[in-house]
Amino acid sequence: MLVTIFVLFSIPIGLFCAWFGWHAWKAKRQHLAIGMGLMTLMSFTTAFLFIGWVWLVASR
Repeated sequence: MLVTIFVLFSIPIGLFCAWFGWHAWKAKRQHLAIGMGLMTLMSFTTAFLFIGWVWLVASR
C-alpha cells in the first residue's frame, strides 16, 4: 500500500524534496540538502520507470 502511494505521488514528492533541498542549501544545511537531492533523484527515477513500464504494457 505504501509503495503504491509513493509511486502515484512520486513526482509531487520529488518536487517538494527539490524545493525543500533548495531552501536547506540556502540555509547552509548541506547534509540535509544532499539528502533531499537524493530523495528527489529517487522519486523522479521511480516515476520514470513506472511511466516506462506503463508505456510498455500499453503498447503491446
